[in-house]
Parts: sequence; C-alpha cells; structure tokens
Amino acid sequence: LCKGESTASIDVSTIGGTVPYNHLWNTTAQSEDLANLNIGTYTVTVTDDNNCTDILNVTITEPLQALTTSLNAIPVLCFGGNDGTIDLTVSGGTIGYSYQWNNAQISQDLNGLIAGMYIVTVSDTNGCQKLDSIAIIQPLTAVLTIAKGNAICYGATNGEVSAVASGGTPTYTYQWDTNINDTLISVSNISTGSYTVTVTDLNGCTETATATIEQASDLEGCVSLEMPNIFTPDKDLLNNFFLPVKAFNINDYHIIIINRWGEVVYEGNEYLKGWDGTINGKDASEGVYFWKLDYTDNYGDSGEKQGFLTLQR
Repeated sequence: LCKGESTASIDVSTIGGTVPYNHLWNTTAQSEDLANLNIGTYTVTVTDDNNCTDILNVTITEPLQALTTSLNAIPVLCFGGNDGTIDLTVSGGTIGYSYQWNNAQISQDLNGLIAGMYIVTVSDTNGCQKLDSIAIIQPLTAVLTIAKGNAICYGATNGEVSAVASGGTPTYTYQWDTNINDTLISVSNISTGSYTVTVTDLNGCTETATATIEQASDLEGCVSLEMPNIFTPDKDLLNNFFLPVKAFNINDYHIIIINRWGEVVYEGNEYLKGWDGTINGKDASEGVYFWKLDYTDNYGDSGEKQGFLTLQR
C-alpha cells in the first residue's frame, strides 16, 4: 500500500468444508475478495454449506511516510558541454527503490549530462511511484572573442592588438602569445604579424582568436630608416658600401662612423652614397665600428639611430 492511498486488496482462497461458501466481511461486503482498501483490520467469516465457519483477520498497513524525492543539479560549465550532474535523494515509501530516467538510465544519480530537461520515475517495493524532473542549464552562449589589429608603417613597432569577449560566464582573462606577461585586453608596441589571444571565462571555458597587424597600404605619414650590421667592401660590386637598406621619406641625414679608438673614420650627409670602407683612400681594417646618425623626415620630425657594424673583406 502507498501512503494515503486506497489501493490495497485482499485475495481469499478457501479449501475444505462443503461448497458452496459464503463470505461476510466486517465491512458488510459479501464478496470473496476485497479491493481499493485503506489501512485497517479486515475480518471475514466464511461459512460452508453445512454452516461450518472459519474466521480470518487481515491487517493492512502503509509506510510511515509517503515516497518523496529531491533533485539537485549542477549545470554544464561551458556552452555545448556534457559535464552536468544530477543528484537524486529518495526517502519514505517502502525501501527497495528502482529508477527510470527519460534518457533510458536506471541509476539513482546521473553525470556527464548535456543541457536539457531530465525526468525520473522512482518506484518502491510496493510499486508506489513518484515522478520528478529537473533542468540542466548551461551558459546561454559560448565565449565569443573578437580580436583586431591596426595598420602600421613598414618596420614600425607601434602596432596594437585588442580583444573583446562576450558570452560564457564573466569575468574573462586574456593571454596573448606575444609574451607570457601579456594578459590585458590589448597589447601595444608590436610589429606586423598575426597574434593569438586565448580568453578564459569564470568557468574555465576557453576560446581563441587571432588579430593581424598589417603594413599600411597608404604610406602617407610613414617614415622608415634601416641600417645593416655588416658590409664587405671587397670591390665585387655586392654590399660594397655601408648605407641604409631602407630609407623612406627621409630628408636631411648625417652619419658618423667611429673606430675602436674613438676616431671618426667617416662622416657624410648623403645616405645614397655611403661609406666605401676606406680611410683617406686606404682600406680600413676589418673589425667592428660604431655608427651614429641624425635625420629629419619629410614631415619635419627629427630622430636619431645608432649601432655597430662589422667591416669584413
């Protein structure tokens, strides 16, 4: 019998004596069997054709508590994931429970679940049943990351990339492949190229995106001046002069080259001419020299560069 229900029945079997038998219950019923009974004690008097009698008492009980269930769900952490869980607690009824879920599982608890509605039917030993349901939820959308970069002049290192994250479970952390310490939304002072950011939300869900810094197609305002670090003035018509490998939008230019003793071995104002590796008409010694130059670009801005060069024959 289930708690609070009138579903009990009594099935009487009579043998011996002289048929036919008459049945009289303390409920005034005269049928052999009874159905749809509440809890209580039921007494039947059976009389045979010779007026011989037998009395039978049957007590029907019910569980102290009704069959109850409690469901607790842990949601899916990342959109589209399958790490949701359901914990089912059962009490009351008559111990000896069985479980039937709408996903065909028969265990008490579930794990490895995707988002959705889950329904369970719990049955006890008496066949009493309790239906319960719970939803496994997930973040509404995946972590969506949009990354972008700006266009910079050739050879420049003033590029910047940035990322915008949405969806998932805020807050977000950022990790760029430029440097392990680049964990902000944007990274600046970088050159042309592609840069990847990994965004992680509060649940540990990740998404990557790539931003590209391109060379500006419109070179208006771009200035470039690059010097080599080695030259070979051996009169083979290849790399015989120390001069800029790239000079763009350069107006005024002045360079000095100094040997290891601090002596100026070359000074010039024409970047297209360069140093031929001689001092007063004689070949300079092989080795390392220091150079320093000052320039003004076509937009009126001034700058300076310096470095070391190797003279090799």
